[in-house]
Amino acid sequence: MLVGVALPGGPETTREMVEAFADEFAALGLNRDQILALFRTPAYAAPHAAWRQMGDAEVARIVDGSLAVWQRYRWVVTDRDEFAPGSVVGVGGRLKVLP
Repeated sequence: MLVGVALPGGPETTREMVEAFADEFAALGLNRDQILALFRTPAYAAPHAAWRQMGDAEVARIVDGSLAVWQRYRWVVTDRDEFAPGSVVGVGGRLKVLP
């Protein structure tokens, strides 16, 4: 079961929350349109509530700021079969390269 809790806060808290969401979404590699779509989607309750309070223009400014930082980095995740040829595995306390 999913349970939500309301925390007290004012405009500064809302702004900090938007900044945190924008940073997280930007760090995940989403672009401007994708991030703003998340804020505009009611299914994402907290980002959507903050978007409604702050307005589209202010949220977009914050998103732009996050993207200015996070778009400098590109995260690449590669999965590799650990038993593929050329893999290094531990065998009997020694490292071995599989043929």
